[in-house]
Amino acid sequence: MSTALLTAITGAPADAVAAAVAEHCGHLPLALRIAGNRLTARPGWTMAHLADRLADEDRRLPTLSAGDLSVEAALATSYDRLSRPARALCRDDRRNGARSCRGPRIGW
Repeated sequence: MSTALLTAITGAPADAVAAAVAEHCGHLPLALRIAGNRLTARPGWTMAHLADRLADEDRRLPTLSAGDLSVEAALATSYDRLSRPARALCRDDRRNGARSCRGPRIGW
């Protein structure tokens, strides 16, 4: 489903590279939309180039930002709405490599 959304935006084939981009986006619709829009707005970029950029966790969130749309801002808003114990659980899980708080790391 994630790859289908990405390929519908970009017109690129639904191949392993598109699946990697979808995985790097955490299969989040907002992240997929931004990634697809960035790819279509940059004719010199390929899906492989985007996948490489997103594979680098230090570049992931800056790449998943366009204008007033930002995955980091959306995740931060959601995180801020969690109870204190839930935020602590997410921080502990992420430190230990768990994926219970899915999505790109935002430096919790």
